[in-house]
Amino acid sequence: MNCFDYDGVGGTAFPTATYNGVSVRDYFAKEAMSYALNISPSYKAAATVAYQIADAMLVARGVPPVTAVPAAV
Repeated sequence: MNCFDYDGVGGTAFPTATYNGVSVRDYFAKEAMSYALNISPSYKAAATVAYQIADAMLVARGVPPVTAVPAAV
């Protein structure tokens, strides 16, 4: 197991024996967030941009595009 387990739909980042990790999509969005905050007028807009970047990164890895974004909890 490495820091990115690939399961065909993005996988998880940093799983351990006791924790499933976060989705690779969420990890990529987190990494893109600082850039998104610099170019976006609000946190909501920045989050949208960050996930658009994350989705593009997943597509570049050969993962099918996300068609629906889960609602915020």
